[in-house]
Amino acid sequence: MKRRAVAGLMSFMLAFTLLMPGVRAEEGTVYLDHDGRKIESRLQLETASDAALPFERTGIEIGKRERAEAKSFRRSADIGGPLALEPLEADQEQGISRQGPQNYVPHSDLAEETSVIVELQEEPAKVVEAGQAQIQQRSSSGASAGAAQKVKINLEQQAFKKAALNRLPVNFGREYSGVFNGVVVNLPADRVDELLQMPGVKAIYPNSTVFATDIGETAESVLQPPSSTSFIGSELLWAENIRGEGVKVGVIDTGIAYDHPDLTGAVVNPSGYWGYDFVNEDLEPYETTKQDFEQAQAADPSIPEVNENGKPYYTSHGTHVSGIVAGQGTGIPGEGAVTGVAPEAELYAYKVLGPYGNGSTEDVIAGIERAVDDGMDIINLSLGSESNNERSADSVAVNNAVKTGVVAVVAAGNSGPDEATVADPGSAEMAITVGASKPPLLTPIVQAETAEEDLVGSFFMETFDKSFGIEALTDTYELVDVGLGYESDYAGKDMTGKIALIKRGEFSFADKALYAIQSGALAAIIYNNSPEALESGTLGGTDVTIPIYALSGVYGDQLASALASGIVNVNFGQTIEQDTIASFSARGPSKPSFDLKPDISAPGVSILSSVPEYEGWYEAQNGTSMAAPHVAGAVALLKQKYPDLAPSEIKALLMNNTVKLTDRTGARYTHMDQGAGRIALDQVLDAPAIAMTEEATESVEHNLPTTHYSGSLSYGHVGLGGTSSKSVVIKDIKGVASNYSVQSLWYSESEISLSVSSNDVSVPAGGEQSIDVTVTVPASTTETYAEGELILSNPASSHIIRMPVSIYVGEAPEVIVVSDLALTPEIISPNGDGVQDAADITFTIHEYTAYFSLDLFSAAGQWLGTIVEADEGLSPNSYKLSGWSPPIPDELYFVVPYAGTSLQEAEPLLSQAAPLVIDTGAPVAEVFGELEHTGGLPEGTIRGQVTSDLLIDLFVLQRGLAYGDVIGVAALYQDANGEWIQSDGSIDAGGRFTIQVPVQPGRNQYEVYVYDLAGNGAIEPVQVIEYNNGGQVVPATPGAVGNHQPFNLDLFFTVPEAVYSASIELQYSTSLTLTGIQAGPELEAHQALHQPDTPLTLVGTPLDASGATARYEYFISLEGTDGYSGSGSLGRLTFEASEPGYYVIELSKVVLRDRAGHEIPVQVSPIAVIYVH
Repeated sequence: MKRRAVAGLMSFMLAFTLLMPGVRAEEGTVYLDHDGRKIESRLQLETASDAALPFERTGIEIGKRERAEAKSFRRSADIGGPLALEPLEADQEQGISRQGPQNYVPHSDLAEETSVIVELQEEPAKVVEAGQAQIQQRSSSGASAGAAQKVKINLEQQAFKKAALNRLPVNFGREYSGVFNGVVVNLPADRVDELLQMPGVKAIYPNSTVFATDIGETAESVLQPPSSTSFIGSELLWAENIRGEGVKVGVIDTGIAYDHPDLTGAVVNPSGYWGYDFVNEDLEPYETTKQDFEQAQAADPSIPEVNENGKPYYTSHGTHVSGIVAGQGTGIPGEGAVTGVAPEAELYAYKVLGPYGNGSTEDVIAGIERAVDDGMDIINLSLGSESNNERSADSVAVNNAVKTGVVAVVAAGNSGPDEATVADPGSAEMAITVGASKPPLLTPIVQAETAEEDLVGSFFMETFDKSFGIEALTDTYELVDVGLGYESDYAGKDMTGKIALIKRGEFSFADKALYAIQSGALAAIIYNNSPEALESGTLGGTDVTIPIYALSGVYGDQLASALASGIVNVNFGQTIEQDTIASFSARGPSKPSFDLKPDISAPGVSILSSVPEYEGWYEAQNGTSMAAPHVAGAVALLKQKYPDLAPSEIKALLMNNTVKLTDRTGARYTHMDQGAGRIALDQVLDAPAIAMTEEATESVEHNLPTTHYSGSLSYGHVGLGGTSSKSVVIKDIKGVASNYSVQSLWYSESEISLSVSSNDVSVPAGGEQSIDVTVTVPASTTETYAEGELILSNPASSHIIRMPVSIYVGEAPEVIVVSDLALTPEIISPNGDGVQDAADITFTIHEYTAYFSLDLFSAAGQWLGTIVEADEGLSPNSYKLSGWSPPIPDELYFVVPYAGTSLQEAEPLLSQAAPLVIDTGAPVAEVFGELEHTGGLPEGTIRGQVTSDLLIDLFVLQRGLAYGDVIGVAALYQDANGEWIQSDGSIDAGGRFTIQVPVQPGRNQYEVYVYDLAGNGAIEPVQVIEYNNGGQVVPATPGAVGNHQPFNLDLFFTVPEAVYSASIELQYSTSLTLTGIQAGPELEAHQALHQPDTPLTLVGTPLDASGATARYEYFISLEGTDGYSGSGSLGRLTFEASEPGYYVIELSKVVLRDRAGHEIPVQVSPIAVIYVH
């Protein structure tokens, strides 16, 4: 790879070194001055790193423009470099966190309160419990492990909450511990980032709005037979008496109208426990009813019956879903009946969606957790959000639920047909995500001809919720183009007996229908203003009296074009249509892995099922909400037939055996449209084995790879010149041996290699076998996406397993390209003193990027230059830049990565911006005078004031750290052996510092250092203090004692000469009684060391005790040895007072002599005071 120097940068090249340790100003760092003396820093860089530094994101737009202008001329500021960019070896990557705490909440500068979900590090209790039970094969072992894990989680959550309360204006909502370890937090939106600094945080997620994934009722009629449940093959299992008996299905939705005749027997124990209502926090998870609406509107008249999205306040969604899963076909005379896929399954309701079918992520997670705790075998989530993120909070909860052994079936969402529209939690890797297809339907058709009877075309139409009457249109009719269908568009047009062609846009379908009716038109066709089909529109409250149907934009434009050339006549009919993908069905891939989603498709158009009485008992509805319960019901059947299959094995069994779908023209739908295909239980019954791909996700367990299995070979994104291999496990499920031949193919010609490690696989009875499937992408390919199949054929049984294969190359959907950008250290001092002069930069590239650079910005967002640039592409790896020492002013900066398809298209990744502090100046400080020392005492005090430093401005004044977090104070002095010793001081909240130092007899010298986190000030002392400590004797008492309580008088001394003997006369009140004397420990130790067999002399002589004053002589002398030099105690005298009061003890005469008998001159502090109380 070519690395090009940016013009204007420093001309020297800094060579890459293999993970050379950076200099860090943390505990244990040693700085050498020019004479070899050492200062050891007691500061910890992590303290400052934990303080989030402010980065003015609003200024980045100006910086981007400055960057674009400068880069267009290839000029840059002198910021040090260019640097050599090299990948780290695998063992060097161990020191780089693959993923620190992540914030998935969009940035906000607003102080208004927001709600977020904080995930913590400990693994959820139910996941631990299931894992331990699987290992030990005993449920009691798992339960014990789960209980212990709950204790850990509780401690972690309490620590997090305590820290958050201490630093942020927060309040807390729901707490989770079963399938998600986390807490709901409410706080100002502009302070969400600060939660990343709290202990235990793994990720922060938005607490999003979640909604039911239906798109209204439909007028299309389902052919009978078969119903949609029969169409997928349910009756074949019913014939084996497999109807879902004993299988528990949790419907996480709007609630269930358990009193529906088709559901009364399916909802187990409706008079007891049958789920939970998280919207109203009660044990009655019934739908939100019309009565609920009336009560709410009475309390607040502004509450609308139908919201802006056309959804009524009262709900029926969960009941409709439940009928598809387990309707029992009891029916209502004259109304009909609904039999679900698994009519003997047991239903439980978890109401997480309230009025208008809306809810929140926090309630969805709570519903999942409760369902798992209640022992559900299957959970159905016919709901979604506007996000596509495999790492969303509810997706993580779904994955964890699957890890506990629960099969999670989730609707893909209704935001199709665009790419990557699958909605959370349907993006969850371990879920079975379901797209919507059509069951057998009577589909209206319009055929158009010119006046000359030339065929314009035959076109499939779609229906609105009130479409009817096509069967009455038995003649040929003139088609009239009325544009957008405003009332004025009909002026001058005779619409009698004619059909209005109306284009979508600018106002509602309902008003377009109304104007068509008012014009006298016989019928109307509304076509889309975009190419795709116009499905599931609503005509609202309009009293529809004529047939009104819908048409795709492509078909409508053809008709409008033909009308522009002359008269067009149309006639109508109907045909049976099935197995097409609904245009509203959300498409894959899921982000950020590019995995195949949906996993499978099922009927989701015009599905007739149960609704509450206030909605008329039965209704046909559209949506992936209706598709998902078909699969949930099918899983219930398979759980009864194959009770030992794991969730991933059931998922693979369904995906291996599907019907591949094509559109109306016969063109194949992509895997991202249909998943593996439409569910087909008839094929599932024939399967003796399953094939599963071993996958891994990093979004559920400590950000470490967690193995799971799927029925597809989804390679995600593979860079140019890259290779990726996956293991496919083929497992027997019927207890019989089988042989499979293996074939791989792309659906269209491709340069990408798709190879298998073996073309034949023998699977033993009750066992399994695996093969590797490898893709290799040429570096020169222009392909961006390819898909195909892995086909395993069993000639003996004629069974064929088909696994979808997909791969993205090159221009793939956007993902997180860069992570873990870090500078070591983050605070540097490039002043040439050899102390923290440079920083190493490390980062990880997750996906191939055609252009990458690291740029430097000021804290205000001004672009300053490019540090490194790779303009010919950068492959996934971890990288390091060594020894960056920029010659720029002292200030706070940010290193910002840029990534994109080219220099011009590259965008800044602000979430990965890393702070850098340049600080080359030592702290400004003043030492107050000389050493503070009281004669005879062994210690003195150095005092001073720190007045300024850049790190004080950034971290103390702006971020609230203490002075001692960024500034250190210390004194170096020499001991008796000439060794340099360090004494560390402390700094108060005002910057005043004190350092306690020992004081030796004679000359003392102290070098005072005031240094910062950047190492400035650690080499040159701010001041050198000289102090001459001559001979001194000082008496000392404890200061205060109780009456009749003994106390000691210590006779401290410091002398440069060698003391041999001392004679001291004392005067004190006769109210004090001298009760004992002791030799000073230093003199006693000196005597024992040199003359162990000869004791020193210790004599106490009372001199006078007349009147109120007593006099006493204390004498001590060494014997047969040289004198003692230094400091210590000459002796200790013990007194006791007979009454309270203040007492003065005076040293009236003090004589110290050397061995020759010469008197040693000393200064005496003559008085000691004691207060007796």
